[in-house]
Amino acid sequence: MGDKLLPFEIKRFYFMKTPSGKRGGCKHLKSTQALVCLEGGCTVSVYNGKTENTYALDNPSKLLVIEIGDYHELHDFFPNSIVLIVSSGHYDKEDYYTNK
Repeated sequence: MGDKLLPFEIKRFYFMKTPSGKRGGCKHLKSTQALVCLEGGCTVSVYNGKTENTYALDNPSKLLVIEIGDYHELHDFFPNSIVLIVSSGHYDKEDYYTNK
């Protein structure tokens, strides 16, 4: 693998460990994100303003890029799941928009 795997420069990363219920439920106005489930699995629903797609992140070889403006929600977590999220932007509460 090369260092150009992602379509952006990483400015921030964080983990979610065995969340319950749903996470996300927002879109980002300024940053692109990439998600990979390092352990366990989950489902990610993505709405781009026209269509909604559902993706299974159930293997560490799967990477899902969430583009700017894509509403996304993570749900149906397997027990002991660990999700890595990398972002093109630093944390900014003004970047989060919770309406579809």
